[in-house]
Amino acid sequence: MENDILTSLDKKFKAIEEKSQTMLSIPENYFLVVRLDGFHATKKYIKDSLENKEFRGNFSNAINFTTGGLNTFLESRLPKNFICAFSANDEVSIIINASLEEKAERRLFKICTLLSSVLSINFKPIGVKKEKVFFDARPLLLENIDEVHTYLKYRYLLNIRYGYWKVLRLKNNSFPDIDVNHDDIKCNLDNAKNLVIQKKLKSDFNIFEQNLIFHYPKYIDDKRKIHTSVFNINTYKKLL
Repeated sequence: MENDILTSLDKKFKAIEEKSQTMLSIPENYFLVVRLDGFHATKKYIKDSLENKEFRGNFSNAINFTTGGLNTFLESRLPKNFICAFSANDEVSIIINASLEEKAERRLFKICTLLSSVLSINFKPIGVKKEKVFFDARPLLLENIDEVHTYLKYRYLLNIRYGYWKVLRLKNNSFPDIDVNHDDIKCNLDNAKNLVIQKKLKSDFNIFEQNLIFHYPKYIDDKRKIHTSVFNINTYKKLL
């Protein structure tokens, strides 16, 4: 059952996150994930619709600018510092290679604050009031590429659980007898998914799922800027 997998992974990666936040630098041969979350962005811009195209477009552009400058931020000349990024809702996980060169920047606090600042600065103001969105950052240190793959699966499952519940919440007027905010639905991936299928709302969920995006390095130019390609989650779902 997917919910059992998610529960196990949630416990695993929360423990890794807590441990990572006590460390000062990237250990040799570890992969670094920097997860950046929009501060109150879901509440302001995302929670009341299946997608916000203005938010998604601005977010994707800001992510591409941020990942494009990774070689500069890390003070490294290696072309493969950036493995990929996975964005969903108002969060993005940027994954940095384990094989940083000896003189590269490894201080976690500096890397996290840099990425948070750059992403926030380059997120174009949105909405009627043209408000800025700011992002906090937290590091996770992963021991090998298998853990990286498992982490991506974890973020995917966590976000589709939210997506199924969001569809049910937005469509709750059609079945007011069901309390979609009960933990048995809101916090249970299998139950939320089954109810979406039962109520024939899968097409609504598909709209949400299209906004789960992978950002991959495409090429490095002569100024060390990383150019990225962007793919919908459905292209890579088989990897999860």
